[in-house]
Amino acid sequence: MDRAAKNYLGAGLAALGLFIAVGFGWTYYNNVSSLRAAVLEKEETLAERQNILANIAKLKEEYKSRAAEVKKISEFIPAKKSLAEMVSGLNEIATTSGNLITDISVGKVENNDNPYSTLSINISSSGTYYTLRQLLANIEKNIRMMDVSVLEIGSSQGGASNNLNAKLIVNTYYLK
Repeated sequence: MDRAAKNYLGAGLAALGLFIAVGFGWTYYNNVSSLRAAVLEKEETLAERQNILANIAKLKEEYKSRAAEVKKISEFIPAKKSLAEMVSGLNEIATTSGNLITDISVGKVENNDNPYSTLSINISSSGTYYTLRQLLANIEKNIRMMDVSVLEIGSSQGGASNNLNAKLIVNTYYLK
């Protein structure tokens, strides 16, 4: 092989190598640019998720700071009916006031468009004028929301004592 053929062969092999390198390199170069776009998209997704996690942490801290308020509201208007708790609470209010509850019955439950339901409790009580006033004041001061919708007062049957008989309809509320 003469020198010119060797030069042509070397130049041809170099050109072939350059052609192959550019061909494969160009494919990888285009692939790298699409990978850069994918990396940017993933970084944006990561930033959004970190932002969401930061918002969740902020909401969690706000919830913890307001836990006492939520507890007060849940005591004010409980989440469930808990009839025994309501009746025992009314009995304790009457006992503290100095009244004697002679009868307690549960009336109708009203489910309206509000986010809460209303439960009527009928109470028959006996006590003096002062203790009946104290009973109404204690019902008003109770942490659980109660409204006295009907109050009927009459004298006791014997007539000789200072006791009055009272019939109350107390509406209590609970969340649906």
